[in-house]
Amino acid sequence: MAQQYEQLPFSKLVFLHLFPGAVVAIVFITLAYFMQSSEMPAVFWFYVAIPIGVIPAELGYLLYQGRKRNGYFSLNGILAYQNPLSRKQYLWMVPAAFLSSIILLTLAGVADSWIYSNVFGWLPHWLDVELLDAADVSKPLLLIVAYLFSGLLGPTIEEIYFRGYLLPRVSAYGRWANLLNAFLFALYHFWSPWRLVQRTIGGLPLTIAPKRGNLNVAIITHVLLNTVGITLTVLGL
Repeated sequence: MAQQYEQLPFSKLVFLHLFPGAVVAIVFITLAYFMQSSEMPAVFWFYVAIPIGVIPAELGYLLYQGRKRNGYFSLNGILAYQNPLSRKQYLWMVPAAFLSSIILLTLAGVADSWIYSNVFGWLPHWLDVELLDAADVSKPLLLIVAYLFSGLLGPTIEEIYFRGYLLPRVSAYGRWANLLNAFLFALYHFWSPWRLVQRTIGGLPLTIAPKRGNLNVAIITHVLLNTVGITLTVLGL
């Protein structure tokens, strides 16, 4: 019999989805503001803010919940979607989730540049996480922190927190649970609000994948999406 998870009140649900994003945004804005004179672009300080904000806010909260349940710091018993999968299942589930996300992200992101220019064009350059040039992507340190923190660490912990912990605790919302989780996850990205619609729609496969198989499918897919995105940005510049 599948384990039943506590269903969260809507106010707590919203808070737990958004609070980590607020922590990351505050750390990022603080770093970017005081490091304006550095040679690194704003996005570098965002990458640095990921481990500073995500680890204590998301992983720290999960370990705290694990300690309450088990008596010691652990993730045992608090994460859902732990069904074992065969190699063959991974070989079709991960590509299916990845390609679905790519298609949805592409279709839903057609208006991003217009939204940014017309709604968020007032943002100062030191806060623009999309302001990059060829000189920036040629800096080894920027690439290292990009792939390590945004490509690997960030998406792994996010999937554990948002899909492994929060998603099963919103199942009371029935058919709306996936959309609600995807929307709040998109809203959590306070540092790039112009991608709200794109992230909501493009993130839906990440909410479906663990339910159909295993949390690892969502983790691997998210890591691939971020690393491919970073690589395409670097190659494009």
